Formats: sequence, C-alpha cells, structure tokens
Amino acid sequence: MHNTSLTLLKWIFIALGLGLLVIAIVVPNEAKWLLTLLGLMFTGVGGGILFVGERNAKRAAWLLQHGQRIDTELREVELNTTFQVNGQHPYRAIVEARAGFGRELRQFRSANIWFDPTRHLSGRRIAVYVDPANPKRYHVDLSFLPPRG
Repeated sequence: MHNTSLTLLKWIFIALGLGLLVIAIVVPNEAKWLLTLLGLMFTGVGGGILFVGERNAKRAAWLLQHGQRIDTELREVELNTTFQVNGQHPYRAIVEARAGFGRELRQFRSANIWFDPTRHLSGRRIAVYVDPANPKRYHVDLSFLPPRG
C-alpha cells in the first residue's frame, strides 16, 4: 500500500537537506556548521524514510518467494493510532490461524492500509508468508486490495 503523502514528505526532506548542504558550501564560516548540521539532519530523516520503505519492500518480496504460506482468517481491522500522516491514522488487518508445531493460534498484523479494508476482507482467506527460519518475520499478503477503498 503506497502513501503519496509519505513519498512526498521523504523527497521534500531529502531535497531540503541537500539544499542546505549546498548552501553551507558558499556561506561564511560562522553559518557553515549550523547549515551543515541542519542539512545532515533533514537528509538523514528523508533517507531514513526511504531506506525503511525499500527494506520493507525487499523483505515482502523475499517472503512472497521463499516464505511458508499460511491461510488465515480475518479477526479484526484496527485503527493504528501509533502512526499518523496528515492527521489520519492508517488501518491494519489482524488475521489469525493455527500454525507451528503446537498448532497454537497465532495472530499476524498487516502493514498499514490507508482506507478501511473491512468490506474487502470479510469472509475471505488471507495468505500470510512466514520466514521458515524466523517465524517472527512474516508478510500479510493484501495485494488483492484495490489501490484505494
């Protein structure tokens, strides 16, 4: 699920940070340290957002190819109040299935979804791909959802 606001935000931070670093090159010595520090901070925030997004995409692709598939059922859709963009909180699907050696009931949380997906998920089996070497690494496959509700 791609969020345009977050994409715009990361590129604004990177551009602003690089701009401050370029300006730091041409200004007098008194302001260089402050502009350099601000430039590094802004570039670091934007780069961090970019890095995390790329890492998550690569992990999901690896799990889709190599992970063990588990078919799950929707338990609930929750509002993720720990994260907010432009005053809005994303949703997450919580799915569950019996898995593992003890066949214990296990829950999995999806990535953030920027619309309420309840009507698309109700009554449907949802695939989760689990890393066989590390069961705490998984990907809830919601690729069948439309781009926006």
